[in-house]
Amino acid sequence: MKKLFKIIIIPISFIVLLLGYLDQRRAFYLLSNDQYITIWKRLNDVCYIVPGKYYGITAPDNYVKTSNGNYLDVIYFDNKIIVKGLLECETIGSSKNNKIYNYMDNKQKNDSLFLKGGWGRSDAYDYKINVIQIFVSIREPYATDRYGKKL
Repeated sequence: MKKLFKIIIIPISFIVLLLGYLDQRRAFYLLSNDQYITIWKRLNDVCYIVPGKYYGITAPDNYVKTSNGNYLDVIYFDNKIIVKGLLECETIGSSKNNKIYNYMDNKQKNDSLFLKGGWGRSDAYDYKINVIQIFVSIREPYATDRYGKKL
């Protein structure tokens, strides 16, 4: 019985714990004073961007969903978090409680609020000076502020 336990149960337990660890990898980044975002990389090439520090094991109520290989600009404005991804992003959550939004859902308005560009130009790294913005690489993971300083 002890031999069966060692041969079957211990390796299965190890695999389950390893998969659980890999599925629960999170990074927290400070946007402004006390406002954080959570970047939660999941195993199935899904990443959740969640306002605040999120420790739950199920999907939150309000988040932006994207792939684990995406690169993001995260903007903090008027107590809202706006995510602009290089690849496609999807906003999930009830509209009345939203604290996080997809930039592309209202691109024209967001371009006029946050970008310096003119004449219809929208340059990814040409944000107005008063915009609180960080760049996040989900794949690595790391984040930098607007001046390239690693967070």
